Amino acid sequence: MSKGNEVVSITSEVSNVLNDHIIFNRKPVNKDEKTLFLNKFGRRIGEHFIRNHLKECAIEAGLQRNIYPHMLRASYITHILNNGINPLTV
Repeated sequence: MSKGNEVVSITSEVSNVLNDHIIFNRKPVNKDEKTLFLNKFGRRIGEHFIRNHLKECAIEAGLQRNIYPHMLRASYITHILNNGINPLTV
């Protein structure tokens, strides 16, 4: 489930990677924590972490544009529409 309780479809390969992450990498401070991705201290990552990390990745990739998280969502939607996914499912 996502933040808005939508169902998100993933491949079995992605499911396997996420399961491995949960088993081997995810170390929450609070054992009841349900968040998938945590910071190095075992707490939820915040908006600033995502924004800053994305900018660092863009610089490493040699991108000259100002990159921000919402761009990923828009790019992904464009990509799947261009690959013939029914717009009603998006």
